[in-house]
Amino acid sequence: MGDAAHAVLPISGMGASLALQDARVLAQELATGHSQCRSRALARFEQQRSEAAESVKREARFEAAVMFLESEHLRRLRNKVVKHTPLFGLFIKHRATDS
Repeated sequence: MGDAAHAVLPISGMGASLALQDARVLAQELATGHSQCRSRALARFEQQRSEAAESVKREARFEAAVMFLESEHLRRLRNKVVKHTPLFGLFIKHRATDS
């Protein structure tokens, strides 16, 4: 589960979070399903979790692309943008409204 199941880039820092969310959803699906229908419970689990995991993977790829720029010019531009805009505050507000 988490990083192992979703292959999330380490820059996201979301592996443990995804693992906890996965465990909760999987436990719910297994508890509410019949014991002979484990394959259906696993299919429902995958259906519920795949969108969230894909979203985290997309965000991590974007973060990595911005963080590890090869171009000196683009790194300077990125640093100026970060220095002169409240990006961290906007990020926190965005994450708070997504929850």
